[in-house]
Amino acid sequence: MLKEVRLYIETSIRGPRRQTGAYAYVLEYRAAAGPVTLTEVKAIPDTTEHQSLCMGILAAVKRLKSCDLTICTSSGYIQAVFESWMDNWIANGFKTAKGEPIKDAEKWQEIAERLNGLPVRAEIAMEHTYRDWMLREVDKAAKSAASEK
Repeated sequence: MLKEVRLYIETSIRGPRRQTGAYAYVLEYRAAAGPVTLTEVKAIPDTTEHQSLCMGILAAVKRLKSCDLTICTSSGYIQAVFESWMDNWIANGFKTAKGEPIKDAEKWQEIAERLNGLPVRAEIAMEHTYRDWMLREVDKAAKSAASEK
């Protein structure tokens, strides 16, 4: 039986405007003694909400071994990627119906390759144990990175 892992993902960016932002993720495995977590917060210059979430998910899945993964997000886009779009993207070579590459195709392809064959679900999680901490950390990282410009 695969270990159940939850990936919580947040970004400081809201909307499509390019800006300096940050992502934070928490990977959580519930052991007998309580939750075991791995975290990362990273600032990213000149990015969008969707790009920063994609980069955070990629960074997180690089740390995973075989598991049953649930992605917990406040983003309907990320939920749609994993619940609807990913299978079509894979089947179409990460191209749109018009034959154009999807945005951030290389990153999404690497995510798909790393998660190949693993059970993955995505759910909207507007409130969770880590959310307040994650939002504080992404805001702090984004502000710090923007002031260094």
